[in-house]
Amino acid sequence: MHYRSKNIESDNRASVFDKIVDDLLNELYVFEKETLRFLYANKRACENAGYTFSELLQLTPLDIVPKNNISKFESLLLLLKNNEKEKVEFETVYRRENGSLYPVEVHIQLTEYQSKEAFVAVVLDLTEHKLNYQRLQENEQRLAAIFNNAVECIINIDSQGLITDLNPATEQAFGYSEKEIIGKSINMLMPTRLDEKHNEDPSHYLSTGGKTITGRDGEVFGLRKNGSSFPIELSVAEITTDKGCSFTWVIRDISERKQAEAEHRQHEEEKRQNQERFDRLSRVSAVGELAANIAHEINQPLTAVSTYATIADQLINNDQPDIQNLRSILGKINEQTKRASKVIHRLRSLINKHEVQREAVNINELIRHIIHISSQKAYSKNIEIKFFPIIPAPPIKCDYVNIQQVILNLINNAIDAMDTNDLSQREIIISVFQSSVNILTISVRDFGKGIAETDRKKIFSPFYTTKPDGMGVGLSISRSIMEAHSGALSLTSGITNGSEFTLTLPLSLDS
Repeated sequence: MHYRSKNIESDNRASVFDKIVDDLLNELYVFEKETLRFLYANKRACENAGYTFSELLQLTPLDIVPKNNISKFESLLLLLKNNEKEKVEFETVYRRENGSLYPVEVHIQLTEYQSKEAFVAVVLDLTEHKLNYQRLQENEQRLAAIFNNAVECIINIDSQGLITDLNPATEQAFGYSEKEIIGKSINMLMPTRLDEKHNEDPSHYLSTGGKTITGRDGEVFGLRKNGSSFPIELSVAEITTDKGCSFTWVIRDISERKQAEAEHRQHEEEKRQNQERFDRLSRVSAVGELAANIAHEINQPLTAVSTYATIADQLINNDQPDIQNLRSILGKINEQTKRASKVIHRLRSLINKHEVQREAVNINELIRHIIHISSQKAYSKNIEIKFFPIIPAPPIKCDYVNIQQVILNLINNAIDAMDTNDLSQREIIISVFQSSVNILTISVRDFGKGIAETDRKKIFSPFYTTKPDGMGVGLSISRSIMEAHSGALSLTSGITNGSEFTLTLPLSLDS
């Protein structure tokens, strides 16, 4: 009974061992010392080599090793046979039953198997390892190419702020060779003012978590070897490994961009100044076109002043002057004087440079005033001006004089366009309406000769005119005025009988 119990226990141990060996992820072979014939191969060996267990038992390791590796393989086995080594380890290539090859790492020992000396080989399939290594090499080559060919400066820095690596772009931008800069503090590449900002705590300077570092004035500057500084964009990334923290700086030289921005600002400033000169010149030129109408308006209060002055003189020369009536006459003289002064002030404001002065305006009253100024010229041409106001007048804020100038220019143009005797409809129609919730639109429509298609695209261009004696500045100025009011001036398309201009103004919703 005791004997049978020992045999059962031994069989159980053998069964457990066979299962463990068969479940190994590595290949395991046992082959004879002299003949090298396989005595055993585990499940993984059979699957990977592509042979059945029975087929493998008819083979030797020399049958699955390529011919050019056989001599090396035999010499390694000889070391074990002669007890010169207890174990040999090497890399080689195995050949599968289908002829395909795969890389392996082989560990062989001489041991005892079934009471005989035999070789035991544990084989690791290196296919996946080789692929991963190849991918790693390719990635490293790719990163090295990016690192070496990048236009931006790339600098690696350790936790103490010392430079450990840099790319060729860094050498070119800062003027240092790699030998001059490796192992040195990153502070040597930064101006003193930025260095002082961070030298109390270099880690704060270095570890910004990838954010862009900026100086006190919103810019960062690099410091070249020759002492000159240049503007840069700087980003820092922190890299943490089992060896500690390091930092990668990516630096872009933005000197050209800054120069381009400065040139653009200078160009814009020159453009603005030229526009101001043009606007002033245009206003001066436009005064010539408006002078006749404005002179008529000034003449009215001056005539009234003259009349009232004559009456006042007569009252003073009476034996018993009517003081109360005299005071009334003087008050009217004062009122007409102020009216004339206001007209002159508006005329001067057209000539002089000034910012848009917005004030609350009743658009209906403004247009009626312009129509009154234009009525004498229109009447002399047998032209009627019809006005369709908006009721009630919505709240708008604008420069009263400038908007007057725009509408007066449009009316004068309309009168000139109808200066012929063969028109059946001799009228100008001015309409005010609210075209949307926030927009007020004013339309000036005439029934004159119209504007040719070839002139429509150029009609708002400075110094372009269809009038023989025109200067070509009125519509250009008018459009600039409307744009300064966040509005617009446009020529309506599709009008076959005459022409129509529309101007828009934003409503003052906060009024």
